[in-house]
Amino acid sequence: MGKIFIAFAGKKSSETEITLRLSPTIEYWNLQNIDFDTFVDLVKKAIHPVHDNITDDRYAQDTWKCDVKQLYQNEASFGLLLPTPATDRNYGYHDAALHALNLFSPAFLYPIFHVDDLGCSATPHLHTSREYGQTVRDQPDVSKHFRTENFVKYYEKTFGSLDYFGRNRDLGKTWMPNDWRLCWMHTLYGDLRGYQNTAKIQGTFLKECVDLCVILEALFFDEKAEKETPMLRALLHCLFGKRQGIGSKLKQRTAVLVGSFRSGIPNTIYDLYDLRCKYVHGEIFRKMKGFDDGSPTGKDFDFLEKATSYVRYLLIAYTFLYVQRQDIGVKNDEIVPLLDAAILDCTLRKKIQEKSQEILSLLPTN
Repeated sequence: MGKIFIAFAGKKSSETEITLRLSPTIEYWNLQNIDFDTFVDLVKKAIHPVHDNITDDRYAQDTWKCDVKQLYQNEASFGLLLPTPATDRNYGYHDAALHALNLFSPAFLYPIFHVDDLGCSATPHLHTSREYGQTVRDQPDVSKHFRTENFVKYYEKTFGSLDYFGRNRDLGKTWMPNDWRLCWMHTLYGDLRGYQNTAKIQGTFLKECVDLCVILEALFFDEKAEKETPMLRALLHCLFGKRQGIGSKLKQRTAVLVGSFRSGIPNTIYDLYDLRCKYVHGEIFRKMKGFDDGSPTGKDFDFLEKATSYVRYLLIAYTFLYVQRQDIGVKNDEIVPLLDAAILDCTLRKKIQEKSQEILSLLPTN
């Protein structure tokens, strides 16, 4: 098992302790109460340099000549010392670990540098650091969520999924189709961070809406499953009295996955897909006239923010179910047929929802 440390920008924390040992492998550090030289001493003890050539200078300045010390002094708020699946190295897991943290957090985080056994690296995070600097007044304090027992449990349960978040090409040699599906949908979700600080205008609303629906369709649709379940489709048609369109299938499959957790998820997902269709198929644009450009209102953006949270919940639940699928007796990699079967199989549906609840119950509520 390897280790990595990620430092974040943020508002001043109410935490007074310098370091909190949350578990044998996870620690929270209050960087606002640690000067840089002390930090270097502490982090070198936590993550041993790979060889003697990694001097203190490699912590004050990264290989791209970025001034890590200055970033630390100007922006550092808190940091997390985390385990990684690495067996022979510590470097290369910062993207995977960061993505796992972003899925847990109600808002995307702003890393300023990370530390592995090669020292500090700030350059990969400069863009997100600058984003934070531009919008510091609007950012919530999310550090409190990472000082909880629930976070520790979440990270430990997510540990087996970290390789999906980082596009591990070595593992890709043995991946099945659903592994690749998860890999790219996590990548697309990570790209949603760019919307967090953009202006609330028609264009960004449209793009985020479409991106969210791409994730949903990729997760909850499988062409093979559609062809192999004609009897189920016919039965559902009889039960609900209409042809099962994409929106209806999304609603049904997401309801099977999450159950009573956030009871509004299925209907919100249905409405989100309906909104996407109005954009993609031109209905919105046909209503535009003169100064009435159909621009989204504040209420519309509130809906989109809620929908984004729900897509996050679904992505976490889907990934956890897939990684833990053998616990409920699933031996292949096909999740969509499993969800379809659970529409009518109450016992299977209960098993799926208990597995989803196991991970979703650990997430922050605000």
